[in-house]
Amino acid sequence: MFGHLNYYFTVEPLKKIILYIPTSKVAKEYTELFPFDELNNHYELTYLYGKPIFHNGENQYSQILFSDFTRKMHAFLHRSLLWYRKFSSLSYTLRAFQYFGLKKDYEETSNFLVYNGKRHKIIFRLLVYLFGNYFGIKILHHFLTLIFRLEHLKLKQIFSEDIACVIIPYGGGVSLEFDYIVWACKKNNIKSVAIQENWDNLSSKSLLLNHPTHFMTWGSQSSSHLRSIQKYRGSIKEIGSLRMNSLFNYRDTNLKNLETRNDIESTFRILIIGTGPATHDLKLVQYISSYLLSNSNLNYEIYFRPHPYFKNSEFSLKQVSEMNNVSTFIPLGNEKNIDRMNQILSCSVIVGLYSTVILEASILNKPCVIPSFIAPNLGYETYNFLNDLTHYAGISALENIHNAKSQDEFWSILGKIKNLNSIQSNNSKMLEWFCKNTNTSNGIVNYIQTLNNNRQIE
Repeated sequence: MFGHLNYYFTVEPLKKIILYIPTSKVAKEYTELFPFDELNNHYELTYLYGKPIFHNGENQYSQILFSDFTRKMHAFLHRSLLWYRKFSSLSYTLRAFQYFGLKKDYEETSNFLVYNGKRHKIIFRLLVYLFGNYFGIKILHHFLTLIFRLEHLKLKQIFSEDIACVIIPYGGGVSLEFDYIVWACKKNNIKSVAIQENWDNLSSKSLLLNHPTHFMTWGSQSSSHLRSIQKYRGSIKEIGSLRMNSLFNYRDTNLKNLETRNDIESTFRILIIGTGPATHDLKLVQYISSYLLSNSNLNYEIYFRPHPYFKNSEFSLKQVSEMNNVSTFIPLGNEKNIDRMNQILSCSVIVGLYSTVILEASILNKPCVIPSFIAPNLGYETYNFLNDLTHYAGISALENIHNAKSQDEFWSILGKIKNLNSIQSNNSKMLEWFCKNTNTSNGIVNYIQTLNNNRQIE
């Protein structure tokens, strides 16, 4: 007679995934859009923070802190790398010469962006010239690696054997944490997965020093920048953008067919988009406001949306709010992605000086006008950025993108847009070159599972 058969089922514990949260901006966006729940169904998701901590205290997390010397050494290395690789794209060229160029170079590359006024002192520039070459970068990189080894003695417990991979948002800034995490993952044989955060990250922000094993990009354009500019040779997956998903979804659901415009007889609304530097924001709003006050026969309304993270301490929202014919959309801390989309949809035309919102508005088939005339008298002509900036390359082919070199041209363009009976849909294939139209949340989850399916029980 057979005895009782006892079956013992052992379930392998969930593999861990670390998500690095670099800034409050990423924390806010990911809180709203990142597929936390989906990943938690398959993995134990833990969090890694630098300083300060952007954390609600509810989940497990670790923290990495570095000495001031390590930060200064890392920053100097990236400054030297910028000088060494200054001809990688126009953005790098302009920034390198604004920071470290001779007086003539500085004047010729002066432009409307934030680089102006940030030229380093002669001693620092000489050090950058000394190390901003192949051999100098090698020396600095080896020295930084030595520092990482010392720092790793107190941080190595974070990168244990049961970590499946580490997800690292790549915002483009000079991030000591990013470089260290990628280095630590390689040392511990852990997959490192970077996610592109913004449109221009891979063609204008900091150059990659330590390369993650995998990289998720917005689309083919960014993938090409990753290969050609960043010299990346790892695995690339194009997943679109978390915050662009709702725009594509709305367009595909509600804007499939060209419709007769319903704002012909109503007020024509201009949405002015502020820039990160905010250098010319007030000037632009004041100019449009004054022009419309002087031409009261024009039935236009003005709305202004400042950049949520504008950096210019001299820019005053109070001055804008005091203009009687200007309304403001202030990005609040609890603003959702759909709020920005609704602001774009509520207006007839978008006016922005080289903002990512131009891409967002283009996805929604809104006409966009770049007021290049507002900052023309500089070393590098503002008008030329549309075709010369690497991440904007090709967008001028869209019929709804207009670049105004003069004030007269600006108002002429607005008048023509106002009198159109319908707005032409933008080319979908062109837009997908910039940002793939796909479910980004599913793309992230599926790609992470694919990377770890040899060790993960489904």
